[in-house]
Amino acid sequence: MENIMFRAKRNFRGMPFTPLMTRESKLQVEKKITEVLGELYGQYFPIKQVTPEDHEWLQERGVSLSENKVHTAAGINDDHPAGKGIFKEENNKFVILVNMEDHLEIVMLPGAGDEILTSLDSLKRLLRAFDKIGFANDAYLGYLTTSPENLGTGIKMSCTFKPLISKGEEECESISSKYTVKAQALEDINALESLVTLAANTGETKAICDFFVVV
Repeated sequence: MENIMFRAKRNFRGMPFTPLMTRESKLQVEKKITEVLGELYGQYFPIKQVTPEDHEWLQERGVSLSENKVHTAAGINDDHPAGKGIFKEENNKFVILVNMEDHLEIVMLPGAGDEILTSLDSLKRLLRAFDKIGFANDAYLGYLTTSPENLGTGIKMSCTFKPLISKGEEECESISSKYTVKAQALEDINALESLVTLAANTGETKAICDFFVVV
């Protein structure tokens, strides 16, 4: 199993979401986040200071810092690159994106095996640390995100894997329907990506384990 990734998106109470943010509000959110980042081991870079090597390293892991047309049309890229940045953990176990699509996006990059659940535990601790700022949430919708598809826990996962027995398009469609994921049969690997946010609390770990049963 390769390229395992958990992404958690959050926005903060009392602050406009990224399509409506001014330059000043972006800088304010960036300051709040970097204050919490000061408690972690790693380094924060404003977007314009990210090296080509780091851009390539992130791209290989499915993390893009490039402006995209959808974000530009929505106004998210207004005042770019003001207030945008990335934190890279010293052991490359996770990165944190600031003011990209949402105020905060934590991207966990675990290896296979036991690292998966360890990474999930780390993600929960990181979310608790940032919740000191105060997350925007709703009793019915869950955590509020810029894109409605991320409402709920705001956490999604994806991975690629080399199955012992090749799974064709028909079997991938069956997996996709059963687990609410997007399963793709590629040349020599299969790709798996959750289409809805993972279940909350104790069900969250079970949902992740269910994903890996199918591989």
